Amino acid sequence: MAIEFAPSFCRRARTGLLVLVAMSALFGVAMAQQELVTTGSVIPLQHSNQYCQIYQIVTAPNGDTLLMDVCGKGGYGALYQQKKGSTTFQDITAGKGIDSAGTYWNEGLAMDAKGTFYVPDRYSGSQHLYRVPYDTSDGTWDYSASGDSWEATIDAGFEGNGTQNVAFLDSAAKDGSGILFVSEQNANDIMMIPVKSDGTVPLFPSGPDAGQPEFQYLIKGLADKVMPMTLDVNGNLYFIENPYDPPADRVTGVFFIPASDYTSCMAASAAGTSSPTAPCITGTETSLQRIDPGNTEKFNGIALDNAGNIYLADGNDGYGGTRNGLLMVPNQSGSPIGVTATSFFFENAEYIAPVGVNANPAIDPRGFIWLPTGTSSNWSPNGSSGIPGTGNFVLWQLGSAYLGPTPVGTPGATGTVFFTFSGSVTPGSITFSQPGGKTEFSAVATNPYPPASGTTPAVPCTAGTDYIIYNYC
Repeated sequence: MAIEFAPSFCRRARTGLLVLVAMSALFGVAMAQQELVTTGSVIPLQHSNQYCQIYQIVTAPNGDTLLMDVCGKGGYGALYQQKKGSTTFQDITAGKGIDSAGTYWNEGLAMDAKGTFYVPDRYSGSQHLYRVPYDTSDGTWDYSASGDSWEATIDAGFEGNGTQNVAFLDSAAKDGSGILFVSEQNANDIMMIPVKSDGTVPLFPSGPDAGQPEFQYLIKGLADKVMPMTLDVNGNLYFIENPYDPPADRVTGVFFIPASDYTSCMAASAAGTSSPTAPCITGTETSLQRIDPGNTEKFNGIALDNAGNIYLADGNDGYGGTRNGLLMVPNQSGSPIGVTATSFFFENAEYIAPVGVNANPAIDPRGFIWLPTGTSSNWSPNGSSGIPGTGNFVLWQLGSAYLGPTPVGTPGATGTVFFTFSGSVTPGSITFSQPGGKTEFSAVATNPYPPASGTTPAVPCTAGTDYIIYNYC
């Protein structure tokens, strides 16, 4: 049975912000005038110790949300389920952790179109994956570390390496079949595994691996292990090397691998006419395309929206990151179909949220952006000190702040909504609009959480004051 507990939510309400915003580019290139206002609400989630944090958030086909806690339950990781419409979380690892035998600090979580999720097995020494289908009879994922171990024999146990991260490319049938991309812990490789709709892996029909589960290496010998990675509707892969290693140990950049680089290669190995251990791509980072050519900023995570825009997590930390924010890189090709690395104009990228984002952002079907923020000490908007009891993740939305018709939280308790303006703007007024004429939120003249030193604009913002890009209130 899943263990259920109630989190401490900050106050959330239907709010609106009326202001015209002129967007400016990251590097000062002019863009068309648009309205863009973003708002956020901090969601604290209780963990077993101060170091645990959310690294991956996935929305299931049924609307439920899964959150990966990298070191919950004694350090062995935990998975939390928030059912659609619920304000509570349940620990689907039943209080035991992902694998009490050794797995810990697991960052990876992927899901197919049927709601089956995949989790890598980092540090345990057993070199395998976990595959857990959704159980419609009880409305959850009945996780078992021993019962859900999956494909430990692929390439003799992933060359003897732990599995680092995962991403799933659904087939056109959307029936659970597709390709699972797996990054390895020590070899700095990416492997691809074809998966059938019943969760099994087809066998090589001939050749030296005849009778063994199919696999194919995409690339080998990168400078560092692949951590964040995601796929678009075309099957193109985007990835970032480990953002938590020293800069000298990784190659900074957001890499792009088109589906055409691996399609025929996988077909050849599946037919037994080529070796699956020979990577589809010859060479390493210099053989790959990037969507951020020339950029030196280190990013912590990556996500895509339905229009094909890219969202990059950024944090000012000790690993080479210099900004706190969520960076949107626009897809300016006009469609998510058929994008290439040159479809993304990095010079027109925008920071759209003043949140230090520690890991992969996620975008749910409502358009809300879930931003993992790390431990409770990692999050505060620019110009503020740490906010008591917060951390772990922030819900963010572009354009408005509608977070449901019913406010969640303790009536009368202090709740804070932060706003960020993109570009230069002089707001004439700021108005909160709530259902039924309620007034849970009101603009205040002073920052309730002032910085330890220095000065900051009034919160939410003082009318008539200029706010330029990277200024938040």
